[in-house]
Amino acid sequence: MTADFPAPAGVRTHPDSGHGFELVDLGPADLGELLDLQAETLSILKGSPVLRENSATMFARCLAAPEHRVLGWRKNRLLVAVAILYDARTSDESVRKYLTSDRSALAASVNLKLVIARGGFRRANLSRSLVAELERTAASRGKQEVLATIHPDNTASRGLFESLGYHEVGQASTSYGLRLIYRRPLDSSDTAFAATHTKESN
Repeated sequence: MTADFPAPAGVRTHPDSGHGFELVDLGPADLGELLDLQAETLSILKGSPVLRENSATMFARCLAAPEHRVLGWRKNRLLVAVAILYDARTSDESVRKYLTSDRSALAASVNLKLVIARGGFRRANLSRSLVAELERTAASRGKQEVLATIHPDNTASRGLFESLGYHEVGQASTSYGLRLIYRRPLDSSDTAFAATHTKESN
């Protein structure tokens, strides 16, 4: 899939739950599997509002549009975890828009749009490794920060992001309800790793 977010060569963070895992960039052909993963996650949540249901149209756009990178883990070919990075640039879809209208700040920011994992794999460090890899992708594109929105009652996601160095920096009143904004600045280690592996892949 041609994208503004090329996959850096190599992955620094791996799950620790055994063998058979494969890190993959997802494309349009993977739409059905992505919808199935979301459906399973929503069924486990049993109507909880902490995760909204995304439409097939939205996922299809993420899988095809160059401003997205959709990264997943497969275990023996089964899609078990997914995360989506979105460079909204200066558009109204940038999470940064809730905090500032400064165009340079908007251009330097990127959204972490979704992180989900199958129930049996939530303790396998899959979400953590996907987020880490997408942060390095953002750094390779010259981004200075990653932002994510989280439902206030989603204590699991809040705990995950806080453990990864994200901090709550504000709130967003969205069309689908109140969300907390979490931010992690991309530091020199992210930039150095991304630069090294981008050079190696050229």
